[in-house]
Amino acid sequence: MLEQFRASHQGIRVFYSPHPENLEEEMIEDFQSRSAPEVMAGCCDWFAIWAQDGHLLDLRPFVEADLDQATIDDWDPAQYAALFTPDGRQFALPKYCGALSPYYNKDVFVAYGVDYPD
Repeated sequence: MLEQFRASHQGIRVFYSPHPENLEEEMIEDFQSRSAPEVMAGCCDWFAIWAQDGHLLDLRPFVEADLDQATIDDWDPAQYAALFTPDGRQFALPKYCGALSPYYNKDVFVAYGVDYPD
């Protein structure tokens, strides 16, 4: 994909950098030295913390300009809402949404006389 992008966007320099082992600590150093990547994938609690600390760009103006509501509606509402800081800045877009399914021990429900979840 990188070679295809480079071929069709010759004026843009793009490099792939794999995540280091100590990503959380190294990225803070990169943010502070202004050498962090301009585009990145992220997850976990530290990604939202980086946004709340002001390290990540507010993507709302770009989303409002470039994405239609049908695209936004295709994402899981809870996952999409989780990508905003408490003050309303949007720091990411969903990459994927894994399917979740509950597992439970039926014997425990029977033993306590409780109906199975529906």
